[in-house]
Amino acid sequence: PNVSIVRSCMAPLLICDLAYREQPAAVAGMRVLDTAHVRQHPTLVCLANALDIVRHHKAAFLGAEDVVPFLARHADAVVAHQWSGGGDHLRTHLDVLHGDYPLIHNSPWLEAAGYYYQDFDLQGGAQQLLHALQAHEEGIEDYRARSASLMACVEPRAQANVDACARLLLGLGMREQVH
Repeated sequence: PNVSIVRSCMAPLLICDLAYREQPAAVAGMRVLDTAHVRQHPTLVCLANALDIVRHHKAAFLGAEDVVPFLARHADAVVAHQWSGGGDHLRTHLDVLHGDYPLIHNSPWLEAAGYYYQDFDLQGGAQQLLHALQAHEEGIEDYRARSASLMACVEPRAQANVDACARLLLGLGMREQVH
């Protein structure tokens, strides 16, 4: 949503630019969502104007979009970055994985799925983006299997999740009775 330094597009911008600088032909363009409200902010303008991908007119800064239809029309991959906040983007990440789109991310809870780079390793993120753009189709069955394994862990009807939820609810009920 680009509302703070913790929740911003800065790292994905840098990752895409690093990948573009390394292999311009591999990165046809970049669309940055949820930036309409900050498009003229001096910090974003200064950073964007320093990026080759922007200077070469290969970037668009857009407003908020529903991710699933946007992916179908405009995206070959998604570059995401989190700084604290854990599962803030749970639905978006799962939508991307479910749609078989390459998800380049640094979310530790998703490490086994998508294309993971660690912490703030932006060069690692750029390498993962380039790898995804070049090899995703050949590795799609493995990608789907890793995504399915993750989806099984968060499936609300999975018995382990139903049991865990029931234990939490029972514990809540017991705690209220004690007070």
